[in-house]
Amino acid sequence: MDKKHFSVISVLVCAMAAILVTAALYTGWMNLPEHYVNRISHLAESGKMEEANRKYEEMRRVLAERLDREVRTKCEYALACGMFAEGRYKDAQLLFGGLEGYADSQEMIKACYYELACIDLENGKFHEAAETFRSLGVFGESQTKLKDCRVLMAEELYAAGKLSEAFSALVELGDHPGAKERAYEIACVITGDEQRAQSMLSGDVSPEEQERRMALEFARKELPIGKIAAGRYHSVALQSDGSVVAVGSNEFGQCDVSTWKDVIYVCAGAEFTLGLKADGTVLATGNNDHGQLNAATWTNVVAIAANDYNALGVTADGELLFCGFNNYSNSLGGYIVTDVYAGTYQVACRLEDGTIVSSHPSAVVNGKPVSVALSTAIAVSLDWDGSLVSSFERTPDWNNIVALAMNGRAIIGVNADGSVETFTFRETDALSVPADAENIVAVSAGGGHYLLLDKEGNVHAFGDNDFGQCDTAGWNLN
Repeated sequence: MDKKHFSVISVLVCAMAAILVTAALYTGWMNLPEHYVNRISHLAESGKMEEANRKYEEMRRVLAERLDREVRTKCEYALACGMFAEGRYKDAQLLFGGLEGYADSQEMIKACYYELACIDLENGKFHEAAETFRSLGVFGESQTKLKDCRVLMAEELYAAGKLSEAFSALVELGDHPGAKERAYEIACVITGDEQRAQSMLSGDVSPEEQERRMALEFARKELPIGKIAAGRYHSVALQSDGSVVAVGSNEFGQCDVSTWKDVIYVCAGAEFTLGLKADGTVLATGNNDHGQLNAATWTNVVAIAANDYNALGVTADGELLFCGFNNYSNSLGGYIVTDVYAGTYQVACRLEDGTIVSSHPSAVVNGKPVSVALSTAIAVSLDWDGSLVSSFERTPDWNNIVALAMNGRAIIGVNADGSVETFTFRETDALSVPADAENIVAVSAGGGHYLLLDKEGNVHAFGDNDFGQCDTAGWNLN
């Protein structure tokens, strides 16, 4: 080969080499974005987030204007996944949010919110967590976690004294673990009776009825006890400072209570008055024809009652005390008693199990009523659902009652909203409740007059006023 031909071949070889090198460089340059994607993804998956972020910034500098949307999205998706794996859920959520639906970024956004809500739940931010889980719908275990939040929120209500709201919140959770058991415990606290608590959860009544009955329980718990008492012709009231006022007939000194102090409960017989003191002793004044004032010798007393001619009490150890015209040893002796009720001539006692026994054979009270009202021969019990139960065939069909009183003429009931119901045994005894008697919280029935106590402490009286027994207009017990 001559020199000329060799030179031509050398030129051609060099040109070909240059072309190949240029092609290789071009190919490498063109594949560089994919290289960055793979490298960044690998680093992120390996948990080397600092290196991955540095490589991402390097890519942005090197590729500059050649960095297209797709490459950038792939890299940011890899970085977001790495952040999620590290528990940087807020950062990951923001990055996924800018990917406009790339791959499963929308599901990963939900996953970030879910994990953030779980953290809120662990940190006691139940309300924030609940809102997030609620917004996630059926994602993951969001609905179960939402119920977990609601259980804990119910506990917050319970701790704040909002027992009714706590109970309702737990009942709504159905069979969610722990909800029904806790609802039962709260119902026991509210009702004070396991059977009534169980009935609240039996499923026999609607949620609305459960809520109504629970509201009744709470309304009853807030009622003042032993603040007003109506005798045959006199009225008695207990003031907030433990003193007592009385008005009406004072023929036997039944209104001589101006010196009484430290009284926590009052009641009235036909012509006498009793006051239970904080130390468990009893004050008594008025007619003592049958020895009913001997109650003043009692000690360790926790409850008192009076009918026409008898004084009754219950001691701290459950003994029934009585003095006056009747001897109740045969009908009521031998029981462990927790409370006592008195009517014109009869007496009823609540036993330890919540049942009622009566001194009058025809006035049988079944079940475990909230309260009992007695007259000469009739017993009307207030059931825990707000209705009245009695053997009397004309028993009023009331169903929202929280307090009850009765005499030989009428039955008076106080509704949960503070309004008053009246029922008279004879049409000629029709009653007219004072128009300003609103927000009533207590009631008492005397011989022919009636006392109502409102939330503000005012005492309203109506009915017979032959002896001024209804002259209570100036009384305020608060």
